[in-house]
Amino acid sequence: MRYYIFRNNTLEPLFGNLDARYSGYGDISSLEEGADRYIWFYQVPFGFDRCRVAEEVLSYIDKLRWVIEKIPAHKSVLVFSLVDLCPFQWVGSEWEVQESIETYNKYLRSLASERCNVRYMDLPDFTRRYSSSQLFRSEERRVGKSVVVGVW
Repeated sequence: MRYYIFRNNTLEPLFGNLDARYSGYGDISSLEEGADRYIWFYQVPFGFDRCRVAEEVLSYIDKLRWVIEKIPAHKSVLVFSLVDLCPFQWVGSEWEVQESIETYNKYLRSLASERCNVRYMDLPDFTRRYSSSQLFRSEERRVGKSVVVGVW
């Protein structure tokens, strides 16, 4: 196995062409030491309780910090930024989810600056390169490979 992908949702359509194994949803208990490289691709959870969503997003920082400490420095890690794909904002409500996403993404960029084995991928920049049919059509599973090969 070449890649191990930490995720909290289904990602197989994006990375189906890689020699990869996937974590359980939100599971960081297994590191899969046989992997050559790692991918961290968490997504903002959907929920109407925006405070709870914001707390969940911030909890990803501690999870990633724990995982990074376990990965040997000679193995690469690709981390994807977070984007709220299903934004839900009550009129007049606070912006805690957006603020937690900004905090999380800032942490990822800082991590990539501090550690030479960590690479940061901005999800919006990545997805703008491809049409939605290229991203999600099952017979077009080159996208995951192209981003991984392009970064490493």
